Amino acid sequence: MNISLSAINKSFPVSIDICILTYKREELLKKLLDSLMIQRTDNLFFYQIIIVDNDSSQSARQTVETFALSGHHKITYLNEPVKNIAIARNRAIAICNGDYFAFIDDDEYADREWIYHLYQNLEKSGADAVIGQVIPYYAESVSSKIIETDFFVKKSVCKKKKNNRRSTSNCLIKRDFVMVNAIRFRDEYGLSGGEDKVFFNEFERNGGKIINSDQAKVYEYIDTKRGNLNYMLKRSFNEGYVTARIYKNKHSNTSFSYFVISRIRELVILVFLLLIFPLVKPGYFYLKLRRSVSLGGVIWCMLGGRFNFYD
Repeated sequence: MNISLSAINKSFPVSIDICILTYKREELLKKLLDSLMIQRTDNLFFYQIIIVDNDSSQSARQTVETFALSGHHKITYLNEPVKNIAIARNRAIAICNGDYFAFIDDDEYADREWIYHLYQNLEKSGADAVIGQVIPYYAESVSSKIIETDFFVKKSVCKKKKNNRRSTSNCLIKRDFVMVNAIRFRDEYGLSGGEDKVFFNEFERNGGKIINSDQAKVYEYIDTKRGNLNYMLKRSFNEGYVTARIYKNKHSNTSFSYFVISRIRELVILVFLLLIFPLVKPGYFYLKLRRSVSLGGVIWCMLGGRFNFYD
């Protein structure tokens, strides 16, 4: 289903497709779309929006249709009934026809200059993809102890050394590079997660240059469903599981042994911290705890276990 909000203005030299995957987050999707209606462009480019609803009941459809009445930008709505984040991402890429395509998550909203800075950073650098900052903001009911752990702070900008975080929660990519090299998200990671890491690993193996932007900011909402210790440990376990799975499938560009050794080191440190627990800052303790738990995910994967984070 295509919902046209306005004719594409061909007078602009550059076009960008902003892709959103959504699953049962109507209120947050509204906040995101509100932020996308007022993006700065300085007449350098125009953008349209592609929404892939991964809920078979099409729960986002009414929200999108409401925004369709505003007439600010062209919106394309698609429903992908198969619950698989990789398949849904590929559905979005398949209908992109702009010079660039961006991804932003449905639990985020964009700074007014978000897409402008992504575009400017990419153009000035000559890179093939740019990844921006994701800044968490929390529901009032989330414990301050959880917030102090910085678990949800994605350190996506690193100026002194190579950034290993490759995420589609805030990025802009040259469409031609992806099409020429036939790079797609792998379906087998659609339930476990890690599809974005594998995508960018393949991107770099094909010679793609990826840079970071500390100016392009989006804000991620953390509620109590995620802002709790159980979720944090589950996600840490999954991080280890996915990392090991990527190495096993030979989809990684870095050393698996280094990752395992680093996690064993974290486990040793955690044991020591347990002995002096009253003297340890909670944030530092939880950092070592979650990294140690990720080692459990590695072991589970190497033993042939399965773990689907998005079930």
